[in-house]
Amino acid sequence: GKSRIVPFFDFEFMGDLKHLLGNKTEGKVFCKTDGSKLTPRMINKIVMKAGEGANLLHPNPNMKHINPHLFRHSIARHLKSKGLQIEAIQNFLGHASFKTTMDTYGRMGIDEMQLHFNKKFNLIEDKTREIAIKD
Repeated sequence: GKSRIVPFFDFEFMGDLKHLLGNKTEGKVFCKTDGSKLTPRMINKIVMKAGEGANLLHPNPNMKHINPHLFRHSIARHLKSKGLQIEAIQNFLGHASFKTTMDTYGRMGIDEMQLHFNKKFNLIEDKTREIAIKD
């Protein structure tokens, strides 16, 4: 697979990760206890068992278990809902083609559409006006 740069915004986590890796800048982050490589199948199994333990369900009713790709899809949707440009999401995901990103994340989700509709037609209460009236 391709190498990826993954941005982290939790500096406490970054410190813990650096300590865990012994300040190395290259190499495996996740591996078996003997230091050998985890296979994609092993990672899927770890995520599946963790999901079962946390009683997490896949949002697609046709899928039985959560999987690592769901995390990737979820963060991309979250970044889009926070207003990140689709080009930045493409780079974050490492998609070679803009079309791949647009086909998957270019459309608005239902929650995003509802929020956009509410804002456009002033259906969301203006909390600042409400506070100003109370003073």
